[in-house]
This record gives sequence, C-alpha cells and structure tokens, in this order.
Amino acid sequence: MKSLKVLLIGQPNVGKSSLLNALVGPRVVISNYPGTTVEITKAKKVFDNTEISFFDTPGIYSVSDRSEEEKVTEKALFEMNADRVIILADAISLERSLYMILQVLEAKIPVVIALNFVEDAEKKGIKINYQELEKFLDIPVVPINPLTRKGINKLVEATLKIKEEKRQGFKVGYDDHIEKAISKISTQIESNLPKRFIAVRVLEGDEDFYKYLINEKAVEEVKPSNLSETTIRGETSSNKPVYLIKNGEIISKVKSSSGGTFAIIIKELEEGEHSLIVEACRNEERKHCTSKGIAFLIDQTPPEQPQINSLPSKTDNEKIIIEGNAEPRSTIKIFLNKEKETTTEANSQGIFSQEVTLQEGENSIFVIAYDRTGNKSQPSEAVYVQYNKSPRV
Repeated sequence: MKSLKVLLIGQPNVGKSSLLNALVGPRVVISNYPGTTVEITKAKKVFDNTEISFFDTPGIYSVSDRSEEEKVTEKALFEMNADRVIILADAISLERSLYMILQVLEAKIPVVIALNFVEDAEKKGIKINYQELEKFLDIPVVPINPLTRKGINKLVEATLKIKEEKRQGFKVGYDDHIEKAISKISTQIESNLPKRFIAVRVLEGDEDFYKYLINEKAVEEVKPSNLSETTIRGETSSNKPVYLIKNGEIISKVKSSSGGTFAIIIKELEEGEHSLIVEACRNEERKHCTSKGIAFLIDQTPPEQPQINSLPSKTDNEKIIIEGNAEPRSTIKIFLNKEKETTTEANSQGIFSQEVTLQEGENSIFVIAYDRTGNKSQPSEAVYVQYNKSPRV
C-alpha cells in the first residue's frame, strides 16, 4: 500500500478543521510539533489503496510570517517532506490567499487549491471562475463545502493524481533587476529546496532562509550601492495600467489586480527629486489617464517592535496621517494617549491610513488590530505604524 503526507494550510478561520473532519471523520490525533508547544492535528485514511496522512497546520498569511504558530507551518512545509499540499482559500476574499499560493508554487511543492465558502461568496455577488483560475495557475482548483461534503471526493481525487499529471505550476516573473539579484543569490545557495524560492525569500529579508546561503555577504552585494528600494502600494480600478511618474518621467508601469491593488518597486528619491505621481489609465495606449482618487503610500521596512510611537510636540488641533500595516481587512483602532479612539479598516493588502487631529499634550499613539469577528487579531507590537505630517500626493 502506498502512503502520502498531505499538509492542509490556509489563513486563520478559513475552515481547515472542518475540511479535515470531512476528509477523515472526527478521529484525529493532536500533538505538539517537535521542539515547540504548538499543536498540530494529524489524521489518516485509506483512499484507493493509498494511506494518506493529513496534517492540519496553524493558519498563516504567507510562508514568511513570524509568530511561533506560523513558524511551525513554515517548518512543516519545508522540513516534513510532504508529498502534497492542499491550500484552503476563502472564495469571499480570494486575493488574500494568492500570495501564499504563489510562494508554495515557487517552492515546487505539488499544490491543490480547495475553494471554500463558494455559496457565501455568491450571496455577496462574487462568482469565482475556478476553471479559468485553474488554467492560469496550472494547478487543480476544487470548489468545496466541508459541511455538505460537496467537492470532497473530487478534492481527494485531484490530490492523488496531481503528481501523475506533471503540471508545471505558475511562475512569477519579476523586473529585470530583481531577476538578476535572484540569479546571483542562487549561486550562493546549498539546499534541496528550489534555489529560486530561497533566493526570493532572502531578498524579501526573511532571515530564516539565510541558513541556506554559502556566503551571507551575497545579500549585501546585490543591494543597490547608494539607494535602497521602496514599494509604492495603493488601490485604483481593477485591471488597469498603472504608471509611476517621477519628476515628470515615467519610471515604471504595472497592472492593478482584479481587486484594484498595485505595488511598484522603486529606489528612494535622490536630492532634488521631490515629485511622485501615480496615474491609472483606461488602456495600454495611455489614454484617459487620471491620478485623482488614487491613494498610495510608501512601504518601507518596519521597525521590529513599534508598540508605542512617541510624536514630537504638536501645536493644538494639528492634523496628521496615521498609516501602517496590519492583517488584511482587519479593524484598526487608534488610541491617542491610550484614551481618544479612532476606528478605520485595513485594505486587502493590510494597509491602513487615518487622519487624526492632535490636541495639545497628546504625544503618543497606540494601535490595535481586530479581525472580522471582533477578536484581537494581532498583538500591538505586530502592527506597524508611522505618522506622516505631509499630505498625500
């Protein structure tokens, strides 16, 4: 009899426990992952003369997340020698799962996407063309409902057959300067994991992957000599060409996602470069373009534990912008001097921005993120905040 190890991964509250119950029934074994106090759930069942061991891992948003639970999922992905991975995605907010899906695909692990909450999405007017998504990503995509067992047999069948089908999976292509950096880092890697995958994680600053480098100096060598890189993130209409214009010249072009989000990597402005404009256009011919209504911010590396940010002395009734990063779609509560409360919401990329008015004597800020059920989704030290005295472009 053949045997397979299959990991169930996905974001928190996406229904992995319900899926495991639908796959194998209520008989599961709960134990700590070796060397940690984090629980991981395991269950076995035989399908078509193949014994599959399913492992339900802690919820993550990407393979580079940093809590103890999230590190366990990362270790399970890359140290357990799993034969397959089932990624459970929420059809209501599919874009929140795509980044993690692409990361796992880069790691060359056979992947099946289980699309949950399809009926709930349709009630909200969201219809996912899963056949087109399957064709685009070149991996199986199976709509499921663990409560009614709809799609469960197809999911098992796809999981058993995926290696036989020898699909290539979607490959992310980056700008030329990033591809050159990936190639250079790859020459300094020793690992059974795909070198491209490790190189990208290293370039993202994930120090957990530095252990695969022969020489860590390679990281410094691929960085620009004088200027560091910055990401311009924002939102506009969906699937539109987006241009970044610096000092009157187009320096980069991307296409916004189906959700309207975009990210452009640039170098920091040099002395004398002070004009930065983002334009969205109706078509590739750069006609009917506008910069109105496009909010964007500069995303730089956050400090490790910015729990409370002290602000310089302010005049009475001065307005500033509080902006930062938290979990996508989380409710953000901002407290001035831990008392006066202002509420906003992070967008699909976790970016939030809120204008507040400082009164005399108010010189500290405290930010807490809450998930959609009202529970605290992140400790305050995990929420990156900064203040911006200048208005947006």
